[in-house]
Amino acid sequence: MTELLLKPARQTGCSDLTALQDAVDEASHRQSSPLDDILDSGLVDEEPYMQQLSQDLHM
Repeated sequence: MTELLLKPARQTGCSDLTALQDAVDEASHRQSSPLDDILDSGLVDEEPYMQQLSQDLHM
């Protein structure tokens, strides 16, 4: 699941993949939405990220 969320970040120019991985891991430990944490982190440009994620999921 983590790779599914990180791949679009890589493809859309995430400014810090390590920090993004940490945000996803932290969300997992808190049992909260990793997608919310990714978007709230400010490390990805929300619109291109969501477009790429939906494309990867064939939505």
